[in-house]
Amino acid sequence: MPILYNFLKGFVISQWWISLGGGFLSYAYFKVFQMDKGWLHAAYIASCIFLLYSFQRLYKIQTNTSNPKRLHWYAKYIHFIYGSIFTALLVVGFASFYLEFTLDYLLVNLLMGILAVAYIVPIFGLPLRKIPVLKIFLVAFVWTFFLFLPTDFHWNQFDFKWMGLMVLFFIAITIPFDIRDYRLDPLSMKTIPQMVGVNYAKWLAVSLMLMVYFGLHFLIPQHFGSLIWLMIFMFFLFQKKIYHAFILHSLVFDGMILYLGLALYCIS
Repeated sequence: MPILYNFLKGFVISQWWISLGGGFLSYAYFKVFQMDKGWLHAAYIASCIFLLYSFQRLYKIQTNTSNPKRLHWYAKYIHFIYGSIFTALLVVGFASFYLEFTLDYLLVNLLMGILAVAYIVPIFGLPLRKIPVLKIFLVAFVWTFFLFLPTDFHWNQFDFKWMGLMVLFFIAITIPFDIRDYRLDPLSMKTIPQMVGVNYAKWLAVSLMLMVYFGLHFLIPQHFGSLIWLMIFMFFLFQKKIYHAFILHSLVFDGMILYLGLALYCIS
């Protein structure tokens, strides 16, 4: 068990868990809508997510603004982190050589990358995550635009219905992280739990997830039976102990990205 726990801990803290989940959800989306971009595109997405998260974590190490337990883990496994970064860079470079990118796609992803960096680094005077109310919407929009635009994207192809649903999905799965950090975030951030209270925030997350579920049924009728990802979210959202268990919390709520991807993949 200690070996399994340490493996899961490393997988979560290193950000490979959420990165691979993002790559798989992107892959499943394109497969469901018969725009299959292949595993190379999924690997490109996952590696880009990992590199952005790694940049944020290394910046926090340099500025000593990360959780002390995470700082200890990073220091202990710094060679693994750098090895993973090198591997991700190789994947991005290899994929970029074979994938074809439109100018619209590159411009959108450049903007998303800048926003992801500015989320932590005060390149606009202060980190964007510290601007009241903005945090959760920024996270949702960056994830949505990064995962679901094809590399041959043009603005006349923009799928407002799907993108709108996924913004709601990412807002919903971000709320549990704001609940976990409820007592750590300064009141000036005005996160949803701070503004409406923890219980109302949980019910708001449930409402958003139900909207996503029935919205997916409208877009993909055969999805209606795929209840597992929704049940996982609703069950753990109301478990008080999970907000004090960092690894389990991340496996569940970061994992929602992967679980939705699995649901889509099973019906593709």
